[in-house]
Amino acid sequence: MRYMLGLLLGQASQVGASATQPSGGAPTFHPGNPLVPLALALAVVLVTVEMIRRRKLREEYALLWLVTSLALLVVAVFPNMVIWLATTLHINYLTIVVLGLFLFLAMIVLHLSMVVSRQSEEIRQLAQRIALLDNKLGQAGSKSPTREGMVSEERGGASDE
Repeated sequence: MRYMLGLLLGQASQVGASATQPSGGAPTFHPGNPLVPLALALAVVLVTVEMIRRRKLREEYALLWLVTSLALLVVAVFPNMVIWLATTLHINYLTIVVLGLFLFLAMIVLHLSMVVSRQSEEIRQLAQRIALLDNKLGQAGSKSPTREGMVSEERGGASDE
């Protein structure tokens, strides 16, 4: 437990030499400057808020980017968490990073697919409503002589004059 806590908090030197080396004896990857993920998390939050403010991004879609910045913040605060996860799962560090990026991109694709599916269904329903209203308007217009004149004026022609 002390090993995992020390590894998560980035205090590998306090835990012992085994925290920095796997059982094979090769040194593990040490995370770089924690300011990089902190700066990325802050940049994602600022860009997301600015896009919401300018009405270029809706709040429901901004949630995904805010969760992304939270994940970057967690990695910045606990820099050795990725290493701990890699050693716990017995997976290479680079594999964990690639897997994380893949899962993030898969979340984005899934979310956008849901949005496209929902909007496609809404467009289909709106097209059906417009067709029904156009049909009703056409039936009402065939009984009224004013409808024919309005249709020909809309098309740029003249009525039967």
